Amino acid sequence: MTQEDMFASPFSLRIGKKLKREGMERAVDTRFTRLEEARDVVFLAALRRPERTATADDNHIDLGPAAGSLFKDGRWAFTGERINSARVTNHAREIKVWRLK
Repeated sequence: MTQEDMFASPFSLRIGKKLKREGMERAVDTRFTRLEEARDVVFLAALRRPERTATADDNHIDLGPAAGSLFKDGRWAFTGERINSARVTNHAREIKVWRLK
C-alpha cells in the first residue's frame, strides 16, 4: 500500500483493517519464537482453570508489537468479558478474557 493510498481519505475501514493486519504480520515475523513461547504460557494457564480462560496478564514474555497476536492462533474464542489488568504498568486498562475452543 502506498503512502498516497493511506492518506487519500482519512476514513476508510477497509484500508485501516488492511494496515492493521499488515502491521500485525510484520510484528509476528520478527518475534515468532517469543510469540510461540507466550502462546504456550497462556495455554497452560487456561488448562489450570476450570473455565479454561486466560488473559494477556497470564503471559510474562515481552512481545512488543506482537502482543496483539497472542490469542490469534485459532485456539481461542473471545468470551465477551473484559477485566481490568492487574499489571501496574497497564494502569488498570481493560483486557479481554479468552476461552480455549
